[in-house]
Amino acid sequence: MKKNKTPEKNQKNDRGFSVFKEVLVPTFSLCLILCVTVALLALTRHFTEKNAKPKLWRYEDSVYTQIYDDLGRMTEVAYTGEQENVLEVLSAGEGRYLISVSAKGYASTPIEVVVGIQSSYVADGICVAVCEETQGLGANITKDKFLETVIGEEGPFVLGENLDGIAAATYSTKAFTKAVNTAFEVFEEIKEGDAQ
Repeated sequence: MKKNKTPEKNQKNDRGFSVFKEVLVPTFSLCLILCVTVALLALTRHFTEKNAKPKLWRYEDSVYTQIYDDLGRMTEVAYTGEQENVLEVLSAGEGRYLISVSAKGYASTPIEVVVGIQSSYVADGICVAVCEETQGLGANITKDKFLETVIGEEGPFVLGENLDGIAAATYSTKAFTKAVNTAFEVFEEIKEGDAQ
């Protein structure tokens, strides 16, 4: 009988080894692969994060460089004035400011306009950073032909007087005008604060 028990014992040991080999080895292997992958991802993030340029401002650099191309001199200004919908104020040095303002147009998403203003109250440049107005109508406020009517001009602006509207885009042009005029009001508040 001892001879018979030995093969049974071997079979039980073989089954135990078989379970270990079929279940536990793949499980441990997957865990090891997972740990190595996580470690590599953490290292990659560690080294690339140091080299990544931090996002300092609300929009991509290309929005600002349409107005002032010397981004290295820009600093954020803490705006605490009374104007609503002011998104961001940046000083570009030498009495120049970039002021981002939103205003509700025809679309459900407000337009966002960045206005570059200098100490002589002249619009150096304007960029419509966000606009979901109707294509071919209200979205025309983003066109150079429309924006050029404001650039180099002294604000504030009045539709039909020193700013021509866009046919069939009344809400959009009113929102644009409101945003630009708000930027000029913020600029005036900042200049008055500097004088005090």
